[in-house]
Amino acid sequence: GFRCYRTNRLINVGDRLSEVRARCGAPDFADSRAEKRKVKLRVRRRDGVWEESLTEEEVVEVSIDEWTYDFGRRKFMRHLHFENGRLVSVATGSYGGREDDDQ
Repeated sequence: GFRCYRTNRLINVGDRLSEVRARCGAPDFADSRAEKRKVKLRVRRRDGVWEESLTEEEVVEVSIDEWTYDFGRRKFMRHLHFENGRLVSVATGSYGGREDDDQ
């Protein structure tokens, strides 16, 4: 996670999209998309007295949101990656480009 410079509030992996927006405000850049992924599921099948455990694949759609916060020229940008509305990673970018670095 990281501490949001604008409000000094802590952001953690697992936080909801709405919680991050409430703590840091609107991002300077936001992108959304949907991604299809294969997941493996363990399934039990019963046929009379026989039971077997199988692994099946299923395709699921994952909602991806990527946000960037630019906190100014003297602070590092933060790149946030959300999946299904939950923060899964935070990456530190280069120094920001905003002229107003007191934000």
